[in-house]
Amino acid sequence: MKLAAKQKAIILRRQGYSIKEIASRVSVAQSTASLWARDIALGPKAQARLRSRVRLGVLVSAQRQMAKTKSEREHFLRLGRLVVNSASRVTSKQAKLYTALIYWCEGAKGADNILKFANSDPALVKFFLLMLKKGFDVRSDKFRAMIHLHDYHNERKQIAFWSKLTSIPPQQFYKSYRKPHTGIRQRANYQGCITINYYDKLIAREVFGLLAALSSICK
Repeated sequence: MKLAAKQKAIILRRQGYSIKEIASRVSVAQSTASLWARDIALGPKAQARLRSRVRLGVLVSAQRQMAKTKSEREHFLRLGRLVVNSASRVTSKQAKLYTALIYWCEGAKGADNILKFANSDPALVKFFLLMLKKGFDVRSDKFRAMIHLHDYHNERKQIAFWSKLTSIPPQQFYKSYRKPHTGIRQRANYQGCITINYYDKLIAREVFGLLAALSSICK
């Protein structure tokens, strides 16, 4: 029986089967299959089959990795939604803290009599304004905005987009700033960068007080 298995292994090797395939087909260890097949010369067809199997193996491995990555992302997205949903009832104090944390990352730090927040991510801009309005007694007429655009943008269209997203009326937008464009590339779905100014020194100073308290934790 062992001799028959070895002869079958030799035939399979000459046909271009891999050691792993041979071991599986004749029911022996891969080390045994390798020993039996190590001196077998491979013809062009056998070599071509082995190369195609290698390419297929790489493709299958890549597909498995992609599926695993997708599954992991979906898993953590579900976990993230559970966390966010459990904390969906944000208190005023929590909203103030969120506002300060976002401002710490993306806000201007020069003067403490104005809040000046700039970003190009619509979701982050919307969340910042949501927390600001939840945590503080803000007035809509104290908001001003300006957008930074490239020359391929339609200014009226972009102001309409950001006005709808922020609930800041178009008449409270300053004249847009046009960035020099090199013409090398054009970013798809890029809505420009918006700078939001809120003119209230007491609210600004409360936010800066929170920033100072947060930074003191790290000292």
